[in-house]
Amino acid sequence: MWIDEWQQTCCGDPLAEGEETTLHLRPAEVPWFAGVFGPAFPRGLAGCDETHQMTDVVRIVQGTVASIHAASCRYAEAPDGTGCTPVPGSGELRRIRAIDDTVRPMGDRDLVGFVVELTGAHDRP
Repeated sequence: MWIDEWQQTCCGDPLAEGEETTLHLRPAEVPWFAGVFGPAFPRGLAGCDETHQMTDVVRIVQGTVASIHAASCRYAEAPDGTGCTPVPGSGELRRIRAIDDTVRPMGDRDLVGFVVELTGAHDRP
């Protein structure tokens, strides 16, 4: 599962390996994952955790946190000048034990989110 850094910072609870958690998932349709992170990025994400637009939630999943990876990438000005865009191939994943206020970006990259793997995951009503 994917957790956006901004959603975690705004409304997320600390999360650590071995803890039971519940995630509210929207579809994982973020097209830049593969381009930015390349083959190191897990294919077939179950979804993206959603803490704001609850009408976008399609599944509620509960399980035990098996692993967490912090995801960082570089940004550059978009070709059309409308803002910044992730730089293809600049993504890095780093294994961490917990998502809390001690997680920092890697080098010249911005922290953009977290990949969380659950064991014993099951849908909740």
